[in-house]
Amino acid sequence: RLFDFQRYFEPSPPCHPMTDLDEKATTLVLRSTSKLTYDGILLMLSKICQGPFFNYVYLPWPKLAVVNFTSPEVCRAACRIMTILSKMETSGIRYVKQAAIQGLAENLSIFLAKSGYQSMMDPGAPRVFTKNGTPLPLSLAANIYSQVVPVQLQLEPYVSNASEKYRSQEILPLSNRRPNGTFFL
Repeated sequence: RLFDFQRYFEPSPPCHPMTDLDEKATTLVLRSTSKLTYDGILLMLSKICQGPFFNYVYLPWPKLAVVNFTSPEVCRAACRIMTILSKMETSGIRYVKQAAIQGLAENLSIFLAKSGYQSMMDPGAPRVFTKNGTPLPLSLAANIYSQVVPVQLQLEPYVSNASEKYRSQEILPLSNRRPNGTFFL
């Protein structure tokens, strides 16, 4: 355990001097001193956050990670810890700051708008997680969260079975479900 995560979980005013985050910020950009991998960043986040407190991770460049946290409070706590770590040469963190695009749906939408739906199968595509930290298939996440998903997006056959599994974890906005099984925001 690197830090007592709960200690950094205290409420703070907008633009807290140590984190310089907006009050409702949930997404951070992390710059590393060396190349990042999904396994490496997920391991680091699990040690820092000590739980499934993030729901979106994307590595757009080898030394850059975009991470969306489940709440502004979690985001501030993680930012405080990573800011402290960035001052240690051995941490591998160059800096951490608020991302320009905030939120899971917004970041996923931007990725799909820039890269296209064919990129969902790319090994470098973002990772999306449920509330309990279970990886969510990107095609299902796009159908649930993305603001640019066409109404008739054809999802892989396994997604219809998966949606039952994920619905039990209360992550799907069931009030937004259309009769044909697609979702809208």
